[in-house]
Amino acid sequence: GVASYWIVDPEAESVDVWDFEGGATEPKTFTDTLPVRLAGRTFGTIDLAPIFAPEL
Repeated sequence: GVASYWIVDPEAESVDVWDFEGGATEPKTFTDTLPVRLAGRTFGTIDLAPIFAPEL
């Protein structure tokens, strides 16, 4: 099955993460730093500021 599901909302500048491995019943919302997790381990983070930065 699907371990996790990310929903990116560019207008809210956030990422909602459903962690099905952890038994999530609702998403966690991230606006600054997004942890990258798989099989219960964190493999790093993603800084969301450059992703949501306005284009020049």
